[in-house]
Amino acid sequence: MIEHCRDFRRIKKIMDHDVNISSDCFYLIESINEEDLGFWFFHPYNDELMIHVELNLKCRGKRAIESAHNAFKWIFTNTLCNVIYAEIPIDKKKVRVFAHATGFEFEFCENDFRYYILKRPIIEMKMAV
Repeated sequence: MIEHCRDFRRIKKIMDHDVNISSDCFYLIESINEEDLGFWFFHPYNDELMIHVELNLKCRGKRAIESAHNAFKWIFTNTLCNVIYAEIPIDKKKVRVFAHATGFEFEFCENDFRYYILKRPIIEMKMAV
């Protein structure tokens, strides 16, 4: 289950480094049976959002991909964001594979980073005749 969170103490328990809580960012926590498994952090970037993620060892593989999709659905449902960016160091192959598995597409390379994008899904609407 994905949940929007502003509880710094709870977020800090998941993260392995400091994070500043900001009103223009979104902090989503993945939890199962009241156990926090991962943390999705979105901050403004080029009028859209940049994603960062930390998942513990209990949130890997299919569970991690499902968590990603839940986070993306939350962002696209609750914000006006149309594109989510991911900045991934070139040497982090597993992270790049995870990005592709969750729907991100390679956009460009700059310095020692690859940038990926995930666009808001276009929902096909049927009109009554």
